[in-house]
Amino acid sequence: MNRNSVLSFFDVHWLLSITIASIAVLQFGVFSTLGLVLYGVLLAYNFVGIILNCKNKRINWTFTFVTGAGYFLYYIFASLFNGNFIDIASVLFQYLLIFIISFFIRDEKYIEKDFLSLAKILTISGLAMAVLSILLAVFSTAFPDFFSSLPDYEVFYELKKRTCNIAVDRLVGFGGNPITTAFYCYVSVAFSIYLLSRTVRFAWKITALCNFIISSFTISFLARSRTYMGALATFLIIYFFIYYCVINKDNPRKWKNFKIILTLAFILFALFLILFFVSSEFKSFILNDVLRIQNINTIGNREYIFENSLAAGDGHRLFGINTREFEKEVAYHTHNMYLEILTFGGVPSLVLFMLYTVSAIIVSVKNFIFKNHISQVCLVINCLALAYIISYLVGGISEPGAVRSMRIAFPVYNTMIATVCVIRANSINSETLPFKKYKLHTEK
Repeated sequence: MNRNSVLSFFDVHWLLSITIASIAVLQFGVFSTLGLVLYGVLLAYNFVGIILNCKNKRINWTFTFVTGAGYFLYYIFASLFNGNFIDIASVLFQYLLIFIISFFIRDEKYIEKDFLSLAKILTISGLAMAVLSILLAVFSTAFPDFFSSLPDYEVFYELKKRTCNIAVDRLVGFGGNPITTAFYCYVSVAFSIYLLSRTVRFAWKITALCNFIISSFTISFLARSRTYMGALATFLIIYFFIYYCVINKDNPRKWKNFKIILTLAFILFALFLILFFVSSEFKSFILNDVLRIQNINTIGNREYIFENSLAAGDGHRLFGINTREFEKEVAYHTHNMYLEILTFGGVPSLVLFMLYTVSAIIVSVKNFIFKNHISQVCLVINCLALAYIISYLVGGISEPGAVRSMRIAFPVYNTMIATVCVIRANSINSETLPFKKYKLHTEK
């Protein structure tokens, strides 16, 4: 392998693909010490990659980039100030590196290549998360004594924590708990929808469709996460509205497909309603097990955590508080993304987070308004990004959003934010130069 072949693995495309794929695999949580070593290698790989890319690529220095980088840097400083290096700062540093990598300006054809790769990686990993989690739960339900007889090794201990009695319990899954497993599946479904929109390969369409069905079923009826049911529904509504009613509003074939999708959705919803009102057992399952209406008034007993999170951070609004003290006194996390940032990073962190998030949403909307110099495929990526960002913010109302823990969803969130800004930068440059309509990559 020559020097150029080695250096190619430090290109933005490979940096994003390898990093996201590594985090996706490591989030299965059974790698213990090896996983920590691999995270360290990933940090070094990203850091070196940024240095090498600075030689021949330009970072998109925008308001979104400055406020986003400011958010990570301030949150890292606040974490170090509070003694949260292992808990937060190391994770945030990895997130910062991914954020910077995603802001390197590259042509539309390379952005398309990046997202096709990410869509395939996350579709496969989401399918693996859902299917393996279900198989583990079914096996542990059928043979409950098997896992108790395993040797006392760390890998088996981690595996035991992911078992459950699927006949009566919510699916724990390889995410380690129902919410984390559902969170992972939600991200994968978003990219499977994008893959269905872009690829023409039958095998990938079937794979993406399988992941959409199985992961959506896992979120709704097995892990039974109300938060990510809501986030997924938000994503689907925004994505399909923009994709069909904005991007493809003048495309008869796309509108025909849209009508078919709406018809199928209506039929499924009608069948659901019939089953709901005809079967008392199904109705009870939906109300008591899926929606859990018995604790809906207290948002799943989160009111106590919200109130105590605000009380714990009172008087510490500049830099936040120590995570271990909070976990000891209140809960493992605040059950709210905005409270999570405020409690552990202080007011400046929350302000910077909102600034770079809102500015990215504005940029994404601008991309649709001033779309004459943006290719069709980048408009679809922009659609994916906007739907993902907003649905992610919706999910953050009742879950912490992984802003201080290593989960696949937050690096993807920041990659989306960076990409809409890069698309906008390319569009602005095209306004003063002859615009080249790139021949879009089509898989055959």
